This record gives sequence, structure tokens and C-alpha cells, in this order.
Amino acid sequence: MGEAELMALKNFDFLARSFARMRAQGLKVDMEAITGNMTDAQRVWFCERFQRYCEQAQCAREQEKKLAAQQSRTVQGSSKLEEESA
Repeated sequence: MGEAELMALKNFDFLARSFARMRAQGLKVDMEAITGNMTDAQRVWFCERFQRYCEQAQCAREQEKKLAAQQSRTVQGSSKLEEESA
């Protein structure tokens, strides 16, 4: 694999990660437009990486929601304790 091809893969990986983050934020991602000029091999590789990053982003969002729910319960519990002691 040549240096130019490695650089292209690194760029595609960055793009796949960026577009996955955009999708996780609720933005529309048009895969046809993104992959339109790629070769078949590049498209397959890119789509696999994109899917992997989408799954990672989804897991991260689920973890964030769980953490936020735990923090909310902790704050509510603290408020109840403060009310009871007042």
C-alpha cells in the first residue's frame, strides 16, 4: 500500500468519524453524496468505518443518558434530604 493510499484512508477515517458524530447529533447525513466519487473498494471500507463509528456514538449517547439520569436522581435525593432537615 502506497503512502498516498494510506493518507487517503486516514482522511476517509476522519470523515467517517466526523459524519458519524454529525448523525449522532441528529443531523442528516447523505451517504450517497459523500461516497459518490469513491471507488467500490473505498465505498465499502468507508461505509464499514462509518457504521462502526455510528455504533460507538450510539453507545456513548446511551452512556451519557444513563449518567445524566443517575446525576438527576442524586440531585433529587439531595434536595429531599435538605427539605427533610429544614
